[in-house]
Amino acid sequence: MKKLYFIFGIFFLATSAFGQNITPGFLRGHLRFLADDLLEGRGPGTRGGELATKYIASQLEALGVEPGNGTSYFQNVSMVGLTVERGQTMQLQKNGKKTLLNFGADFVAWTPSQQAEIKVQGELVFLGYGITAPEFQWDDFKGTDLHGKIGLILVNDPPSEDPAFFEGKAMTYYGRWIYKLEEARRRGLLGAFVVHKLETAGYPWHVVENSAGGEQFSLKATVDTKYRMQLAGWISSSTAEKMAELSGVSWPELEAKAKEKSFHPIPLGVTLETTLKSAMRSIESPNVVAIHRGSNPKLKDSYVLYCSHWDHLGIGKPNEKGDRIYNGALDNASGVASLLALAKAYSTIKTDRSVIFLFPTAEETGLLGSEYYVKHPLFPLEQTVGVINFDEVNVWGKTTDIFSLGNDRTTMENSVKKVAKKMKLSLGKDFFPEKGTFFRSDHWTFARMGIPATSVEFGQNFVGKPEGWGMQKSKDFSANHYHEPSDEVQPDWDYSGTVQHVEFALLLGLELARSKNRPVWKDGRRAPQSARFDEKD
Repeated sequence: MKKLYFIFGIFFLATSAFGQNITPGFLRGHLRFLADDLLEGRGPGTRGGELATKYIASQLEALGVEPGNGTSYFQNVSMVGLTVERGQTMQLQKNGKKTLLNFGADFVAWTPSQQAEIKVQGELVFLGYGITAPEFQWDDFKGTDLHGKIGLILVNDPPSEDPAFFEGKAMTYYGRWIYKLEEARRRGLLGAFVVHKLETAGYPWHVVENSAGGEQFSLKATVDTKYRMQLAGWISSSTAEKMAELSGVSWPELEAKAKEKSFHPIPLGVTLETTLKSAMRSIESPNVVAIHRGSNPKLKDSYVLYCSHWDHLGIGKPNEKGDRIYNGALDNASGVASLLALAKAYSTIKTDRSVIFLFPTAEETGLLGSEYYVKHPLFPLEQTVGVINFDEVNVWGKTTDIFSLGNDRTTMENSVKKVAKKMKLSLGKDFFPEKGTFFRSDHWTFARMGIPATSVEFGQNFVGKPEGWGMQKSKDFSANHYHEPSDEVQPDWDYSGTVQHVEFALLLGLELARSKNRPVWKDGRRAPQSARFDEKD
């Protein structure tokens, strides 16, 4: 009976503290400021980005939350930024026949080698899905020497209806473009392009142009960059068809061959040549870190970590209205405001474990801030029991369901179910498993290092709205506002859904912060060993 009273007391404390401290106005106020034009899209290494990080740190200090890096709220991340000059071209040639490709319309590219100018010439080779996955007996490379070649790689995994084979219809880590470029680098390629496809990317080509076509960051190299690929990027599906046509084969024929386990790299006999010039700069852009200290002597040196990236795309290509500021209101000012709300709630609650609040930089250009953190952790990774992420928080009203992305991969699922039951919410599902959403935000950086991690996503069944309304809102945002200047605060946003979303994350974190047990990975669900970082990534 005492145990029951204790559990009820903790739950009551959490919800009452939340109700007193966190209001729609609190969330709306932070969100509106962070997404204001004044912050110029919160690009890393910009005035707007500096304003954002100083604002977050000042709010944490005002809440009485301790700095997470000694006496500082900042963990500076050294990066190199490269912005490719517009008007760049690539030339394809075979037997005297030439095709010219234009930056933006046909391809976007950058150099991982951190050089202001590169000259590249190499033969194109089709690499299928570009995957080596021993657990699925799949190898697209078959020992082929690819040094000096430029690879074309399909996004996603080989098609499957079998959950035991590349997780069926769901995209695995192997399907993500980040893995494919990392694997291409490991194979010694001179360059590699991932082929964009709307169905699997989940967003149209112009989003690629806006995101990958702007300034690209990489962590400042601590070793010689000669090992790095010279050229990386995306090509449109229509460009892939042009390349295949010049080679004398059909693109559908190549795609069909890639689906077979017997696939091996196919030289296309086409030479690609380009000179890529970029404006180059070195910057330091901080992660913002704070900590709520645990009170249990046996558990206070273990950690629950919340994260939500503060950055967005800054100032870029204007839309049809001439707007060049990519405000990133939903993505991800909503998450930052929500994490500040959590910091406020925890300031009135005692926990056994300590709770870390991490606001990473440069998520939009490859999860770089969180990558830097796991390579230079301020608190031991082996003592970090779980990670809870925010990336786009519900601003459209209350729902009767909620979804915790990736919770089914670990025993954290038990805590997720418990909290959902307390809040009388049903557990939703990943409506777009083919997009590989689990691998697209900062929680994945921790998961790939073996730490149980989830991202709290909002449900689809909205109170007072017809069936399918939530799905339509999600599709509309992806198609028309994701990584666009139009991702701005809207007058009809309903922050009661934001409060609900944050409350769920609060109670989930409390479950982890007070439990003597820590989540573990389920059999076969841990990230593959090839996902781990090494010095050359």
